[in-house]
Amino acid sequence: MKYSSKPFPWKHYILEDVFKQDDFEKIKSLEINNADYSNITGFRDVIGGRTFLNNAFVEENPEFKKAADWLNRRDYYEDCFKTDLSNTYMRAEIIHDRYPFFHDIHLDLPCKNLTTIVNIDKEDEKNLATDLYHTKEHHVKRLDWVPNGGLAFKITQSAWHGFAPTEYKGIRKIRFTCKRKFRNKNYKSRVCTYTS
Repeated sequence: MKYSSKPFPWKHYILEDVFKQDDFEKIKSLEINNADYSNITGFRDVIGGRTFLNNAFVEENPEFKKAADWLNRRDYYEDCFKTDLSNTYMRAEIIHDRYPFFHDIHLDLPCKNLTTIVNIDKEDEKNLATDLYHTKEHHVKRLDWVPNGGLAFKITQSAWHGFAPTEYKGIRKIRFTCKRKFRNKNYKSRVCTYTS
């Protein structure tokens, strides 16, 4: 994986070649899920039938184990992004967005330590990458869409981001991962998490 640090509008990292090519192709060719996009609010929590790269998914689809283990390498990501990921777990989702889904401008929850968003594939020629904001009211730019590339950032009170309303055709595939803090001894076993 290649990464470069950018200071504006807040410190973030631009990623390239996140997955090895064979793992990227497996994620790219994953069958479109039956997630329920009938209720669009600007946030994912109302979407049913989402696909999490969790232990159950990997057991049923062992060809994704290498990718899951790669995302779960705390020591590597700590070194890359200079953040403490001890006492965290990985929560990764393979997302198949459909129009009119958009992701409202937001700050990630403080229970997260690190967020990565990787562009996988899209059916529209438009740029469908992540938008960055200086404040909730001040849009700075939409990042470039680079397949197998994307964005990483530590959770702060300035990291405003989203996916502004955009008309697009077909499916927008991205992979979203966050490292979340353990809240209690049972939190690790949540259905959406992966432990290698």
